[in-house]
Amino acid sequence: MRKLILIDSDGTLRKTNGDITENTKKNIKKLIELGNYVVICTGRPRYHTRKIAKIISSSKIMICSNGSEIYDLENNKVINELTIDNKVAYKILKYCYKEDIRMTLTIEEDEYVTKDIRRDNQILLSQSNYEDVLKDKKIKQCLFTSNSIEVLKKLKNYLQDFNEIKILNEIDRNKEDQEKWLTIGNVETSKGYALKELANYLDIPNTDTIAIGNDYNDLSMFHECGYSVAVENASEDLKELVDYVTKSNDEDGVSLFLEKLINKEI
Repeated sequence: MRKLILIDSDGTLRKTNGDITENTKKNIKKLIELGNYVVICTGRPRYHTRKIAKIISSSKIMICSNGSEIYDLENNKVINELTIDNKVAYKILKYCYKEDIRMTLTIEEDEYVTKDIRRDNQILLSQSNYEDVLKDKKIKQCLFTSNSIEVLKKLKNYLQDFNEIKILNEIDRNKEDQEKWLTIGNVETSKGYALKELANYLDIPNTDTIAIGNDYNDLSMFHECGYSVAVENASEDLKELVDYVTKSNDEDGVSLFLEKLINKEI
């Protein structure tokens, strides 16, 4: 029976330095040759996910922006999407301009930012005309960044008043000297939602779905999949909830698990 295997990218598939091992690529190729689907499922936007999918030669479908988009790479079309209401986004944009918070809006292949362009596909929004610029755009996800935990905590409290959206991650308090971030999506957004939708689309029963991850945004797909796998570098409480714990991302954990799958040891 063919399986649908969803793999998180950062901290799971990719090593801490961003590399993906040749053994991982080889085992993904073998699983696909055996008739399975191997799909990247990440919080990253489409353009970044596309790059990872190309590097590993995964199946021609990918899940982006924490499950807000399922995208068909072969036919360049959206299979399923969840978006943030533009009127809600406008209110949050106004708040971010007032509090000087960098806000990044994920829209198809581009990102719109309130300040500090950092990539070629980012477009700077103007405080005077952002509604006109965004009126026909589909907003998949919004990312907020700041060097201050207190600023993001205040933002988080503000965001909780909107029933139409969901906060998708916790603020990382361990990164004292680094930029912190917070992400939101449509209230239904989750990797678990995307897993169910894709399994239905591919006509694969839930019992034949596998999810591999390392972070709390992977928890929803752990709950929805037939078999859940965490890498060793995941938090202890998350590892207690999965069916199997493999080696860490820096110890080729994903590849080792895929090899067991190929050899029918699991």
